[in-house]
Amino acid sequence: MSSGKCHGVSEDEPSGASDSVDIIPALKETHTWEDDEESEESKEMNNHTPNITVAKNSVLVSKQVVSPLDSFLSFYCDFSGPGINQDRILKLAQWLLWFASHWTKNKSSNPELSPGLRKMYFDLSMARYALRLLGMPTALHAIRSGSWGGGGQFQNKKIDQIGQVMAWSMLFYYPLEYVAYARWTSPKWIKADAGKFSAYSCRFWLVYVVGEMIQCILKMKELRQQKRLLMLEKESHSNTDDEVVRDMCFIPPCMNWSLLDWERKPWLKEPLVNGLMLTESIVCMYQSIRAKMG
Repeated sequence: MSSGKCHGVSEDEPSGASDSVDIIPALKETHTWEDDEESEESKEMNNHTPNITVAKNSVLVSKQVVSPLDSFLSFYCDFSGPGINQDRILKLAQWLLWFASHWTKNKSSNPELSPGLRKMYFDLSMARYALRLLGMPTALHAIRSGSWGGGGQFQNKKIDQIGQVMAWSMLFYYPLEYVAYARWTSPKWIKADAGKFSAYSCRFWLVYVVGEMIQCILKMKELRQQKRLLMLEKESHSNTDDEVVRDMCFIPPCMNWSLLDWERKPWLKEPLVNGLMLTESIVCMYQSIRAKMG
């Protein structure tokens, strides 16, 4: 841009004259308006030259091929930012570690491999328990705002009502989980039965899961009835289908963990329970990545 200073005629006064003779002052050479305009244009061009160079360099940089590694790192940093996605990453890692521990139990020549992997699996499980300490306000917010309902996009009032049931169930779920977590991590500090509190919390979680599955079915039904745009309908159906699959994977383990004596007398065997949780975590990660990529 221009510096703001004007280039004009010199303001110096001409030399003095005698009292008797009027002397016409000599004409001083000045810049014409054409010269001023040319000077301003030259200055403008000089001032803009660095910007033009920067713009050209930006174009050249944008044309450079981005490596697959840089693309992955950029996507990962963007994807892993939200807390909910961090929990999903930890969840997938947790159940993959369990699978690796289970698979190497009788197949590895290293007797410490499977127990080590299983310990990592338990440690990640406790880390995810710690993340749930942040969850109770989200349930309270859902109760007050109705954000777990239809979001004003569906006419069926049952969708909003089920959303309220889901929110209230999680509001009771989190405090029970906190007690179980405190007992497991600090057994000398609190004298509660962690297994029972965990079982009670899973019963509220079961209410949430069943409610979410029913809610998804109602949403799909209304979308089909309304015959919305094909792209919106396809996207909505695929998302709700994924949610139903996840809920179906959740229900058997949730029922198993809802038993008061589930630690000593489980209803389902561990490979089935954890296998379903692993399947859910894979579907969840697929759903999250697809939603992020649009």
